[in-house]
Amino acid sequence: MRGTYPRAHVWGVDALARDGFEVVLASGGAQGRWLPVHDWLTPLTQRFVWRIGDIEQELFVMSRARRTTIVYAADQVSLRGLSLLRAAHLFPAPIVTVVHHPIELTQTNRSVVNGIDIALCLSRRVRGQLIRDFGRPPSTTLFAPWGPDLSAPFYSARAERFVVSTGKTQRDIDTLLSAVATAEYPVRVHSRMPRGSPGANTEIITPFPRLPRSGSWTFSR
Repeated sequence: MRGTYPRAHVWGVDALARDGFEVVLASGGAQGRWLPVHDWLTPLTQRFVWRIGDIEQELFVMSRARRTTIVYAADQVSLRGLSLLRAAHLFPAPIVTVVHHPIELTQTNRSVVNGIDIALCLSRRVRGQLIRDFGRPPSTTLFAPWGPDLSAPFYSARAERFVVSTGKTQRDIDTLLSAVATAEYPVRVHSRMPRGSPGANTEIITPFPRLPRSGSWTFSR
């Protein structure tokens, strides 16, 4: 909203504010009224988030939602509980959800998907799966391609030219490394964990220190 973070990761919320919508972020424990219960809601969320979503954020939303409210989730997990309530006609506000990945076809997930009023799918594959497997209407299951915000100050041109792989969620780094093992162009892979020996033109960057042969510690940049 203040331009201090790449717009690709604010999922259009800044555009809503510019268009005159009042935007309230469900930041859970950061809000004073939830501080007394934050300590015991957090472990509940960690245990049940893949079933009923982020409980703390959902309580925050429920306390403010009205029929004139639009609830917007930037991922398909955080508001699962509210989507279940919406499917059962127990939650008044329409829910718009960004769906990143295909969803397993189960009875519970069917209810979750049916409780989403507008699904914004990051790929055509995900959109097709929701329409095919869950019977969602195409008119409310939209393709919203996503990519980096190249206007952000974090992206600056350099003399170096290479292919970069970033991200930390559901990335198959090992398959990627196998595919580029014999690549003739330079590849730079950011990984949470150290990996095996990459190809000659592949560089792996991790947030962990590595021990060079000299025995002194250094950090990957």
